[in-house]
Amino acid sequence: MLVDQWSFGAASSGGTNVLAGWDSATGADAVVAVLDTGSIVHEEFAGREEPGYDFVSSLVSANDKSGRDADPADPGDWTDATTCATKGESSSTWHGARVASTIGAAANNAAGVAGIAYNSRVMHARVLGRCGGSASDVADAIVWAAGVTGGTVPAPARPARVLNLSFGLALANGCSAVYQRAVDSALKAGVLVVAGAGNDNSNVAFFSPGSCNGVMSVAALGRAGNRASYSNFGARVDVSAPVGDHRDSLRITAATNLGASSPQAPGYMQEFFGTSAATPHVSGVAALMLEANPALLPHELGRLLRNSASPFISACDNCGSGVVDGLAAVQAARAIESETQEGESNGGKKNDSKSSAQVLTAIPSRVKGSLQSATDIDFYRVDVPAGQKVRVVVASLLPVDMDVAVSGGKFTQLAVRGASGMVDYVDLTNSTTSTQVANLRVSQVGATTAGYPLSYALRAIDVPAPARSPVVTNFIVSQASAGQPVQGSFNVNDADGVSLKTLRVHVGTNGAAGSDDCYLNIDPQLGTKQFQFNGSGISEGAGCAQLLPSPGQTKRLYFWIEAVDHDQFIAKPSYSSVDYLGGAQTQVPLITAFSVNQATAGSPMNGSFNVADADSNSLRTLRVHVGDQGSAGTYGCFLDLDTALGLKSFSFSGSGTSQNGQTCAGLIPLSGQSKTLWFKVEAVDPDNNKALIGVSGNPVSGVYRAGGDLKPTITGLTAATPITTGGALSGSFTITDPNGDQVTKLRVHASYSYDGSSCTMDIGTYSSSQPGGLKSFSGCSSYTTTPGTVYLKVEGWDVNGLQADVVRTTVQVNSATYSSSQPGGLKSFSGCSSYTTTPGTVYLKVEGWDVNGLQADIVRTTVQVNATMGTVSGRTPDTLTRNVSTRVTVTGSGFPATAVFAIDNVVCNSDYQRTGTTSISQTCIAQPGTPSTTYLRVKDGPGGSYLSNGNGSFAFSVR
Repeated sequence: MLVDQWSFGAASSGGTNVLAGWDSATGADAVVAVLDTGSIVHEEFAGREEPGYDFVSSLVSANDKSGRDADPADPGDWTDATTCATKGESSSTWHGARVASTIGAAANNAAGVAGIAYNSRVMHARVLGRCGGSASDVADAIVWAAGVTGGTVPAPARPARVLNLSFGLALANGCSAVYQRAVDSALKAGVLVVAGAGNDNSNVAFFSPGSCNGVMSVAALGRAGNRASYSNFGARVDVSAPVGDHRDSLRITAATNLGASSPQAPGYMQEFFGTSAATPHVSGVAALMLEANPALLPHELGRLLRNSASPFISACDNCGSGVVDGLAAVQAARAIESETQEGESNGGKKNDSKSSAQVLTAIPSRVKGSLQSATDIDFYRVDVPAGQKVRVVVASLLPVDMDVAVSGGKFTQLAVRGASGMVDYVDLTNSTTSTQVANLRVSQVGATTAGYPLSYALRAIDVPAPARSPVVTNFIVSQASAGQPVQGSFNVNDADGVSLKTLRVHVGTNGAAGSDDCYLNIDPQLGTKQFQFNGSGISEGAGCAQLLPSPGQTKRLYFWIEAVDHDQFIAKPSYSSVDYLGGAQTQVPLITAFSVNQATAGSPMNGSFNVADADSNSLRTLRVHVGDQGSAGTYGCFLDLDTALGLKSFSFSGSGTSQNGQTCAGLIPLSGQSKTLWFKVEAVDPDNNKALIGVSGNPVSGVYRAGGDLKPTITGLTAATPITTGGALSGSFTITDPNGDQVTKLRVHASYSYDGSSCTMDIGTYSSSQPGGLKSFSGCSSYTTTPGTVYLKVEGWDVNGLQADVVRTTVQVNSATYSSSQPGGLKSFSGCSSYTTTPGTVYLKVEGWDVNGLQADIVRTTVQVNATMGTVSGRTPDTLTRNVSTRVTVTGSGFPATAVFAIDNVVCNSDYQRTGTTSISQTCIAQPGTPSTTYLRVKDGPGGSYLSNGNGSFAFSVR
């Protein structure tokens, strides 16, 4: 099916050049871990999978009735409308299988597809389930698959050399600390991490793990070589791979399972695209490179993949260094050292003792060696010049724990790797003033399942400088005056060098993480940087010119810094924003920071605002309007203010110029009361340009509280609930008066409607005065004869006629039987037959209280309501003859459309068939002792329970 794997084709046509690369490498023995939805049973992976692990800790998401365990099988990630809070109804994706087949599907098996590294071995770490995955699960899986000891799960016997992460999550600050720590552990263990850039048509800087430092970040290309419309982008992208776009008729074919929910038959699909499909192209090429040179470390694999990428056949900005090239990458891996020596059993001399140690003649240098047995030790020698740092790496692609140790010389030795695994290395620092000799011992640790001789690669290279991220500080933006450019400055530093690969200022209007409408390229030298923005730059998204406000208007602009160094490490995004003021051609005044408030009851309402005008030193008119009919209503008063520009303040206490048939004094509430007042500012400049703020859609209001007598307050209303029918309504509340006045007309209203008053309970004599305080009530038992909700409201006044705000509560009235007391113990229930008319799942819950009102925890269960059995007809023949093959045919009808049928007999069992009407046939050979009854069994759907197990049966005689 290679015709459907067009992405493997020649680089000149936009392919990955994998077909040409197969003449040099096929990924033999390289282990690639796929961190995804898990594994499936499929002929494409038979016999070439390493033991995996299920890291999905959420039982809901796992969908396999267990948490973490050693079974990475994919049970399906289908969901219904309610399973996951952020995910609707969907079928199973079998995503992990599609990714794995792109990397390592079998070749030359006359079936399906071929993987890029078809002789590699795939390890599944299940991290994604029905509701996605958690960062902690992914981080633990990264550490485990890389063979790092001390994690939450014991390291695998044969760790992976490449990790494939075809997923991502948008985060405001890019790579999360949880992901970065896990990636750092994998890199230190000599393991390459490859991740998709993401499918949001956004900058990868805001996605994790695609923006994590040290990760190979992969973008997706369409069939024509352009960046796919969905693919993320940015300077942090390393390389791209062609997989197709939404509008392309050709996408990637991959192995999958044909089940819509749970696993069914294996098969293939031709709709695999996205950065999920692009990422395994790069992981597969990395496996080819490791066959060619197993001792390559992650930073070398990344550098070679970037440098060997082929040019884009269509313009693709921010898509990395090019299109991943399988042939060129393998050739680069083989040629990384200028000299390759042959070790023991590879054409070199025997080096089984220190005296016969093989000399590494240059730095860098590479030896292909082998161990002849479990006790074999190979000796090497390297001369380390004064003041130089040398890293010695030993690696094998076979399942063996390799070890390299050094003795002799005056070195500061650090065992960087040191843990178990197929890659081990030490760093040697010669701090003396003369050349020092390092004696090296290469051996295996513990047992191995691989045969002998065990091939390995030994390399001596310069110690790479530790890569560290750029750091951006002191980022500020500002605008001096309306119509002028935005000015900005920041500091950028990088401990690894003196310049960056990319330094950009991004500008947009949709918030910090979405500011990708325009960018400015900044000189990549480190230090203090300055820039200005006036609508010019490199457009992306809406474009640079669209960011400028209209004359006299204001637009909020968001800025962030993208700083990527030569190691592809990215600085944490730094944000800033500014209100861009348009030019002053229309001379519209600008009013900002408008607010009103009242300090204490009886005092004036105070307010303030700023007023500016781009082309005037003062205004013609400046007024504050006041009203009590809402922001869009009539304003009955206005205050004239000084027309000078700047910070303005005002005070309103009932004085001003009346308008619109109202009076200013009429806006003041009565003594002891409150009123909401609405304000708007009217500013008119000398050119008669008017600005308004505080109008409809932008209301500015405050509550004016009058001085003098204040109204009473009712608090703490409680009522006994539930009660039984015929029971009294009882409860209490507290009424207080701020002025210490006595209260009167205290009444509790009860009704089955919200604001009704069907029954009343007075506190004392209704019109008599009484002191405030705690009040109790009880009554209306003749009214509570019907189960339901009774609404209570309490009202009251002080003796000066000021009414308290009404307060409310409810009481549940239950039937006497429901609320009667009874001893605990075993309880039975039966009923609701009129409700169970539809097949499906009925959810039951039980609740109860003790007589003191304490409620028990609610318990729940479910009941399956099955469909009515249909009819069985067409039974032939009626008699089975012993030892004679006889055809049995049964027709079921009248069953649900999703029913699944089976003929069931000791010697006659049909396959399940999903139909309610089709005949089921099976050949039966009756034997002596065969039961005379054969059953038609019916399920309610695939994987469901039986609607019938014996019902609808029919009998055959046996002769």
